[in-house]
Amino acid sequence: MPVVVSLLALLGLVPLAVLAFGAAGYVRFVADRMLVALVDYVAVLLAFTGGTHWAVGLWPGSGRSPIRLTAAVLPMVVGWIGLITSQFVSPSVALIVLIAGTLATMLTEHQAARRQPALQASLWVRWTFSGLVIAAMALVLLLREVGQAFSF
Repeated sequence: MPVVVSLLALLGLVPLAVLAFGAAGYVRFVADRMLVALVDYVAVLLAFTGGTHWAVGLWPGSGRSPIRLTAAVLPMVVGWIGLITSQFVSPSVALIVLIAGTLATMLTEHQAARRQPALQASLWVRWTFSGLVIAAMALVLLLREVGQAFSF
């Protein structure tokens, strides 16, 4: 695994941390906007994850399985559902949808890595990243539901 992959993954956590802390902030007006931005960012992350699985499904010798390619599109669809849920239901419900989508993506990655050993090398980076994304969303949900906030 090239070091640049780990560094880029770490850089991808910076907006997540800023948005999560902001979404659990003391100033409600700002926190509400940061929550919407957090939902948007995680939806983009899910779409990116689906895109990487799409690329793996198109590798020569991958067999271009319809199941793999369909599974590659599902994270993008879940991200879109999260965006729509955020607009028409609530951003908190959207976070629940995105947590479920991220967990499902992690399970899919685990199954894919069992069938393709080449994917196992990157699995720890993806699982660490996804785990931190889930933890950030869950923390924001918890803090907002119990009425706690970070003050900066």
